[in-house]
Amino acid sequence: MLTEFGGVISVVGGKWTTYRRKAVDALDAATRARLLPGAKSRTADLLLTKDDVLVAAADDTLKAGSGLQRFNQHCRQFTQARTSADVLARRIRLEFLDASAAQKAAARLRNTAR
Repeated sequence: MLTEFGGVISVVGGKWTTYRRKAVDALDAATRARLLPGAKSRTADLLLTKDDVLVAAADDTLKAGSGLQRFNQHCRQFTQARTSADVLARRIRLEFLDASAAQKAAARLRNTAR
């Protein structure tokens, strides 16, 4: 967290799994810089909901079912994934964790796209 000239607070890096911690850090920095009054978080106890498409896809990703295809379609439509390779590498990290399984999954996605 960096407070710069003019009261600009920069938040860089991180993962979607740490966004709440980064938000708290940003608000704390803004409070210390007297840009915001200190206040208790209104979302600290708010539960995150799971997207049914993503949950089903996670259960079915490595199987021959339709979960991988649904997940691929969902990511490309709603999460700005540009390619199936982007989904396999950056959304489920399969390309980094198991190259052989990623190749098989990519082939299934190519075959269903036809």
